[in-house]
Amino acid sequence: MRRLVLIVVVILLVCGSVYLVTASSSRPSYEPVKIVDMGDQAPDFLLEDTAGNKVSLASLRGKVVLVNFWATWCPPCRAEMPSMEKLNEAMAGEDFVMLAINVEENGRSVVPEFLKKS
Repeated sequence: MRRLVLIVVVILLVCGSVYLVTASSSRPSYEPVKIVDMGDQAPDFLLEDTAGNKVSLASLRGKVVLVNFWATWCPPCRAEMPSMEKLNEAMAGEDFVMLAINVEENGRSVVPEFLKKS
């Protein structure tokens, strides 16, 4: 009986070790994020808008840029959209740009349909 318990424990330890090794190697790796302090220049990034045009933060230098991260499934994001649209209209003609960045993995497919309905 002792031998059977020992064999089961060894098998469980081996299976657990294999699981831990494979689970940790399948996780995506991320680069460390540099924290931007007040007054620091924001790091540049390049995005594609709904029309397929490339937009970089560097190209907007000298303007006031409001960066808003949102998702179609996010109720607070959807609730703030009318206010954001009013702000964008009120600031038209100023050196103001609003970047609404969708954070969904399938954003390219869901955003155009969402905008049609809105």
